[in-house]
Amino acid sequence: MIKDNIKLKLTIIGDWNVGKSSLLYRFFNDVFYEQTKLSMGEHFFYKTVLIRGESIDLQITDTSGMEKFRSLNNSFYSNLDGILIVYDISDQETFENTKLWLNEANKLAPKDCIKIIVASKFDLENKVVDSNIVKSYADNLNLKFFETSSKNSINVEETFITLVEDILLKKNYQFNNITKNKNNQDEDFNKKKGCSIN
Repeated sequence: MIKDNIKLKLTIIGDWNVGKSSLLYRFFNDVFYEQTKLSMGEHFFYKTVLIRGESIDLQITDTSGMEKFRSLNNSFYSNLDGILIVYDISDQETFENTKLWLNEANKLAPKDCIKIIVASKFDLENKVVDSNIVKSYADNLNLKFFETSSKNSINVEETFITLVEDILLKKNYQFNNITKNKNNQDEDFNKKKGCSIN
């Protein structure tokens, strides 16, 4: 019998215009647009990745400007497995606001939802946010931290794959036919060494 793929729901949050949609376009389509124009409302991206021999179906929600009006609500965060919290490395305020976004996510997202702090636009020369401060901040919260550039395709794939791997570990996916916990899928699966993207 053919086994269903593992399914995970992710989202990406942060201030308006920090480059969230650009990260998604780079990861899903391997393209970069200087400006992305999406209509207001939730947009969904779908991708199947292969991690250690297992096919993982990802559904990622893009806020598409809703965050500008703080219009995210409980339903937006429900049933999420992972969240990327993004700030613009050239804008200090967007980093300061990650604390607000993290607080909101901690209140509204499932307790076992994995979160990662992401710096965008690492290719820019006018960096104003101190990476050491962010790393210390993330370490104190036991969160991982990545610096990325959608334009130059730096650390984008690594960020998403790390998030997915951490989710699987949190949900008790392990090597050698270990099952997920009872609150998730019941199907066993075997993992193989290596990591690749479809």
